[in-house]
Amino acid sequence: MTTVAAVWLDGAVHFTTGERERKAKNFARNPCCIVTIGYRGLKGLDLVVEGRVTRVATAPALRGLAEAYRRKYGRLFRCEVRGGDLYHQGTIDRVLAYRLRARKALGFGKGSRFSQTRWRL
Repeated sequence: MTTVAAVWLDGAVHFTTGERERKAKNFARNPCCIVTIGYRGLKGLDLVVEGRVTRVATAPALRGLAEAYRRKYGRLFRCEVRGGDLYHQGTIDRVLAYRLRARKALGFGKGSRFSQTRWRL
């Protein structure tokens, strides 16, 4: 398990990984995925999202994803599209983008009222 920088775009969770990383190799064999999205601290809502991933591979979709990362993360995590592929800005290594279509989500509320809930999508 590893932390990924993710964005919500067009009704789905999106994230990236290096093309030689374990996640990319695993997704090539099995597109099922679970992503945990947590809030730092003891307030807010933590989510566990289950579903299947598909590659985001068209230049227009990658440009939209790069813009969503820019809006969310600013200079911390910047992507750029070059020649129809996605790169972390300033690097030569191509990254793969994935869209997670949720099937089920679990929510864990924290703070003055702890709670749990489940959504089937």
